[in-house]
Amino acid sequence: MTRFKQMNNQDGLTLVELLGSIVILSIIVVSFLGFFIQSARTTKVSGEIIDASYIAQQQAEEIYNYSTDQNIDQLISQLQSEGYSYHKSGDTEEFSIAIDRYRVDLDLSPAKDSVGNRIEDLHTLLIKVFDSNNNQAAQVETKFFFEGSDDDEG
Repeated sequence: MTRFKQMNNQDGLTLVELLGSIVILSIIVVSFLGFFIQSARTTKVSGEIIDASYIAQQQAEEIYNYSTDQNIDQLISQLQSEGYSYHKSGDTEEFSIAIDRYRVDLDLSPAKDSVGNRIEDLHTLLIKVFDSNNNQAAQVETKFFFEGSDDDEG
């Protein structure tokens, strides 16, 4: 008799229950998959911003090191010798160079006070880093003191 009861035991899963479980599990997995894809995109964008910011900071530190022992005219010559393209626009010195997969633009101009008068030997450095799609990826702005120029500008 016990043997007969074990054969009639119907505590297992039906095909409908099994398919329902698979559907529910699939919905959960697909929703989490969206989070993982978005996380991967965010990580990639963050990495690009970090790389561009690092390049901008590196350029600012390089200019700072030059400012400790060179005047502005010597800096211009130094940057040109390192392969930077150079253009002067008004009283702004504009430089550009490709580093890795980025384009770096440096704008160096005399600093001015609140009424527009030049501050002697103080210059504003604006560094912009652009990605391969020409979108700005990072920007750094700082001020440096340079000794007087070779031609003693006023």
